[in-house]
Amino acid sequence: MVLTAGERDYLCDFVGVLEDRYSKFFGEIVMVSKISGLEINSSNLLVTGSKGSVVVKLLGNNEVINHSSQVSIYRQIAKLDLPAPKILGEHSGNGSGQPFLVMEYIPGQYFSGSQLDLSLTGSAIKTLHQGFSDYSGINIPELEVIQDNSHDILNRFLATRDHWELKFGPELELVIRQHIDLVVQTEAICSDSIAALLEEKRSVLHMDLHPHNIIVGSGRATIIDVDSLKICSWPSVLGFGFYKLARQTLAKNTIGTNNLAGLRDFFTVISSDFSSKKNIVEICYLGALTEILRRIIIIFEGNLDAQVSPWNEVLEIQLRALTEVPFIFNQYLR
Repeated sequence: MVLTAGERDYLCDFVGVLEDRYSKFFGEIVMVSKISGLEINSSNLLVTGSKGSVVVKLLGNNEVINHSSQVSIYRQIAKLDLPAPKILGEHSGNGSGQPFLVMEYIPGQYFSGSQLDLSLTGSAIKTLHQGFSDYSGINIPELEVIQDNSHDILNRFLATRDHWELKFGPELELVIRQHIDLVVQTEAICSDSIAALLEEKRSVLHMDLHPHNIIVGSGRATIIDVDSLKICSWPSVLGFGFYKLARQTLAKNTIGTNNLAGLRDFFTVISSDFSSKKNIVEICYLGALTEILRRIIIIFEGNLDAQVSPWNEVLEIQLRALTEVPFIFNQYLR
């Protein structure tokens, strides 16, 4: 992927610091490229050297504030040998450009949804979450279950419907109009049921378990984007993660009895450390809907007034998810 102008300007100092401090991990730098995936405004760079490769994460303004938290998370990963990238070094940026983290490069392929992928990924997710069951001493941010003012944001967005075509273009506007009644219905259901999620124990979990955040290779699965470890609602995380990975399984593989058994086993593994007074499938179904709604509301709010949300390109995906979640849960878990 092409680097931004700012990243290109930064490369001179950046390469100098890398070669001076971290060349033992990769040798002489051959190429620096931007890692592409599902991320928007990804700041991960792949540094390819004569002896190997590393991943460098450039830290933005918000991430600099949480720099010590990220380092603590990576140290916990290394200490317990958790299935996530290990940190190799850090640069605070003092006196020399933008701060960054240097991480090991994990070779492999994105999660494909095969039966082997499901088995390896289920174990990796469970192990990663177990590794942060005690997070004392680590400053990890909390993630809201849903916005307190979600109803107000939705109503404000609805009031702008006459301007949707100008804001989103005709194709996305049509998708919004096709799904907006379902968004309103889902917001009402989730708001009425929010107490059920709030009474569940909050844990440190990876809140963005989608196929491009899982690398499978050499007989193991590795969870990347550990910035997504937050203190959050486990039904929302597990429900959303199950939906995203089950969707990939169904899209990339022949649908049959093996899918049914594999997806049920996968759900059992990732949810086995959690208990609820309610049916676990039902509470995770509610969690999945609520997490998708939370993301939709973020995008809607980002388009209020004269704003244009950088997340508009994934709005259609989130809207269609509201119809896909019921199908997947009904077909494979109930």
